[in-house]
Amino acid sequence: MEMIVCEQAHFSYFTRAGEVEVLRGVDMRIEQGTHVSIVGPSGAGKSTLLRLCAALDWPTKGNILVGDCDSTHKLRGVALARFRREQVGLVFQQF
Repeated sequence: MEMIVCEQAHFSYFTRAGEVEVLRGVDMRIEQGTHVSIVGPSGAGKSTLLRLCAALDWPTKGNILVGDCDSTHKLRGVALARFRREQVGLVFQQF
């Protein structure tokens, strides 16, 4: 069973200088019970990808599926809080 699926996930933000594209069409499937490392140089989008999977941010385009939730970017209010409480666990480097 797939636990985390990213389908053409994009993430961008805007600055005064223009749009900054952080993730460009990420496709990823992680099966339940597997261990995965996300590695890359500083600024590659690793933390952004984790934030999208945890529904702390939403993709600019594409879709993120986690467990039984078919679109994390559609969650709001109580449903979002329940998803984070029951499906996600993060330990931040700095808090």
